[in-house]
Amino acid sequence: MLRDELTFMFGRVRIRVLLLAAAAVPVGYTIAVRLSGHATGDAPPFVGQISQNGVFAGLAGLTTTVPAVLPLMLAVVAGDAIAGEADYGTLRSLLIAPVSRGRLLLIKLAAVCAFVVVAAFVVTGAGLLAGAVLFHLGPVNTAVGTEDPGPAVHLTGPAFPLAVGIGRLTLAAAIGGVQLFGFGAIGVFISTLTRIPLAATLGAAGVLGLSDALESASFLTPIRPAIPSTYWEAYPSLFHTGQPLGDTVNAVAVSLIYLLVFGVAAWLNFRRADIAT
Repeated sequence: MLRDELTFMFGRVRIRVLLLAAAAVPVGYTIAVRLSGHATGDAPPFVGQISQNGVFAGLAGLTTTVPAVLPLMLAVVAGDAIAGEADYGTLRSLLIAPVSRGRLLLIKLAAVCAFVVVAAFVVTGAGLLAGAVLFHLGPVNTAVGTEDPGPAVHLTGPAFPLAVGIGRLTLAAAIGGVQLFGFGAIGVFISTLTRIPLAATLGAAGVLGLSDALESASFLTPIRPAIPSTYWEAYPSLFHTGQPLGDTVNAVAVSLIYLLVFGVAAWLNFRRADIAT
């Protein structure tokens, strides 16, 4: 049943449009750098390094999409998971089949998680391909220190062989997707509270906005590690010399905790929901 759900989901025009939009981000950066010859001073991290090495096109795409673009796309997909079926009138027929509510919810949650991982890999893959075509791929120099490099900075840290660099980019994409699992579970939970997909999507987007606002509030520093979006930008540490990977591990751990908590909350609500209404 999971295979059928994934086939249906990735066959939808809406999902394909979302994936194409995600892929357009690193491709657009790469084309812009190629045409202009350099990145502007307010360019996102690693965009300025694309001309040095096409591998950074994939990383630049991730640094832009993971904090905002992918969560918003995930809000659309997660908000539609249960509420969409209820709105289309297909939820009742799904549950008439010999499928328990718990299993159906688990399949929907797994499909949402699969979407965000695929989206992260689409971003990195599109960036890597565009970087290879418009520039070149070679040993990957690393950034020195904890700050992401500015557009005009030439990276001077130790270099990884190309295979290792691509491997780290692949790991960054995987981490970028997995660290959004918790937010996806929040979206699915909200989707069990309504039969209006747009309301569920807006609710999830509201949680994203609230999370960003809480993260920026200095007086909430003690609880910042528990805020879903706190560590979403930690994975570029894979391309920094001397930067510990603790925040990257925390990003995955916090995401899995939210996945468990809101997955259970969604099940508790969905198991007693009146699907007739």
